[in-house]
Amino acid sequence: MNTVIIEFNERVKEVYLYFDFLKDIINKEAKLQFKNNNKLKTKQINSELTKMLKANFFLILYNLIESSFKKALEKICNEITSDQVQFCDNIPEIKKIWIKKHYKSFKKRNPNANPEKITKEIDYLLYVIENIANDIVEVSHSKGEIGGNVDGMEIGI
Repeated sequence: MNTVIIEFNERVKEVYLYFDFLKDIINKEAKLQFKNNNKLKTKQINSELTKMLKANFFLILYNLIESSFKKALEKICNEITSDQVQFCDNIPEIKKIWIKKHYKSFKKRNPNANPEKITKEIDYLLYVIENIANDIVEVSHSKGEIGGNVDGMEIGI
């Protein structure tokens, strides 16, 4: 998790650098200066460009939050799996995620299904219930599953 925190802190420094740059542009009425045919030319930064720079700042913040959250989740998933943490030793939120992913076969079944198939599923369900506390939890993430849009309601905010 240290690498996630170190990377987060590095990106925070970049955000501060951009923020300071933006403050200078706005507060000090900055101008652009560049060479044109060996002559120094100055151009005023207009309000429309300033608005775009401000909007870009919010995108930078959003990307910082999203990427940091994604990397933290990936790290948690990898550590739970690599440390072979048992089901009973996880927090309730991880247990719920694992059950949801691992036991999709327990969804509502067709009452007209083959009785032999139903019996096998019931036997499997009984086995799982009897052994779930000692099961090793493997939490994985699929591409596209973590990332995209940060939703505060989904991440527990």
